[in-house]
Order: sequence, then C-alpha cells, then structure tokens
Amino acid sequence: NRTRIYSAAEVRVRGIREEDLDAALDIMNRVGDEIAGDAEFGEYVMEAPQVKFLGDPDDLGWSATMRGKVMAAQRWVIGTEIRRRLNREFLRAGIELNKRGVAPRVSRGDRPAPAYVPEPGEGDE
Repeated sequence: NRTRIYSAAEVRVRGIREEDLDAALDIMNRVGDEIAGDAEFGEYVMEAPQVKFLGDPDDLGWSATMRGKVMAAQRWVIGTEIRRRLNREFLRAGIELNKRGVAPRVSRGDRPAPAYVPEPGEGDE
C-alpha cells in the first residue's frame, strides 16, 4: 500500500482577487519550494508542493490548489506549515482573501461590493 509511504499534501486557497492572482500563485509556489528545502520539513518532502490546479472563479474570486508528494505520516504537519507560511506571506504582500460573510474590499465592475455574502443555504427556510 503506497499510502503508507507517501501521500499528497494538499492546500487549497479560496477567495483570491483577480488583481492578486499572479502574486498569490507566485507566493504559493515559492512557499512550496521553501518547505521542500527546509531543514525541519524537507526530509519528508518527495515532491515540492506547487500550484497544480486553478479553479474557476466564483463569488469569492479564484481558487488555487497546491499539491506535493510527502511522507504519509507528515502530510497534515506539512499542510499546516504551508498554511501558516502562506498566511504570513499573503499578509506581508498585502494580499487579503475574500471570505464568506465578509464583504469583498473591491467592488466588481460598476456594482458596489455587497454588504454581506451569505453562506450557501443560509436564510433558506
């Protein structure tokens, strides 16, 4: 069973704004390379996590999924560390992700930004 040896560390980032897309993708790939070369985590990485899939934009913006091959027992640890580093680097770069329940900072087109973006199914009775 190969999953006993290696697994995929996968991190999905949602709500990337159009104007931040290229910078966010660059940061994601750089963080994946840093994890692979890190003294603490690198020994568990068989393939550096990189952006493998860019999803269609939705009401929050773009979504990007990064994936890399890691030792199975360490996939959650590495995924957590990737998220921690992405958060730090996005903050440093001034990239703010759109989230449900929080109005996007930037309006789209000639329409103003909505005051509230409800969760799917919220308010359905």
